[in-house]
Amino acid sequence: MSPASERKGQRFLFKITLLGPDEDLLEEVVRIFNKDLVSVDGISIGSIERESHGADVRAVFMFSKHSALDILLTMTYTGAHGAMVVLEKTDPDLEAKYKNKVKEKIGSVPCRLLILDEPLDDDERKRIISAFEGLVEELLTTRGL
Repeated sequence: MSPASERKGQRFLFKITLLGPDEDLLEEVVRIFNKDLVSVDGISIGSIERESHGADVRAVFMFSKHSALDILLTMTYTGAHGAMVVLEKTDPDLEAKYKNKVKEKIGSVPCRLLILDEPLDDDERKRIISAFEGLVEELLTTRGL
């Protein structure tokens, strides 16, 4: 049987932390999946529910603004299943900084790096969705499915 058929009817909830220096770009990425974004004291949350790789998947995206209180920053990382680092251009120092932050705050979780051109056109949106799908597939695979 294929992995997709083994997942048929199963439901999963994943928390994905977004990181990057440009808060507006992080918000744009989340809005690709859900236009309704909730922001509370510097933490922004969006979610998506879709069929992915044969399973019903709900993903909750969280990112913190630089103005968020430390206690709220912790909420962004706690319990995350994966991470996406979003940058506007290739920058090895920033890549290392955010990947190290993922390891420090979350541990060894699947992580995707996205270098995006603004404004986000259809090709960029497709790349973001593809990165998300790849992340979900990796998360499902780590669960033995």
